[in-house]
Amino acid sequence: MTTLRKISVTLAVLMVISLIGAWIFLLPMIEMGTGFVAKQVCSCVHVGGRNFDDCYADLRRYGPRIEAREVPELGGVKAEIWPIAHATAYYHEGTGCTQE
Repeated sequence: MTTLRKISVTLAVLMVISLIGAWIFLLPMIEMGTGFVAKQVCSCVHVGGRNFDDCYADLRRYGPRIEAREVPELGGVKAEIWPIAHATAYYHEGTGCTQE
């Protein structure tokens, strides 16, 4: 193997290891962010009595890639960064919104 080929292979292996490490490090933070948005928007709508669009707009500046939508048939809010992470918070009378 030539020296250039050894360097190329070494760099490729290091890049793959770095990407896997970054994924392992970032995934829990991404999941926590989607859960936060679902819980906050659910509480804002069902406990605070505000409009869904207003509540979502308040949080949009902190997590612009996190999409949220109201799930009226289940009484909750679903937030997601497709296809990486998703979370749903449901409203329960007397206890407020919780993630499940």
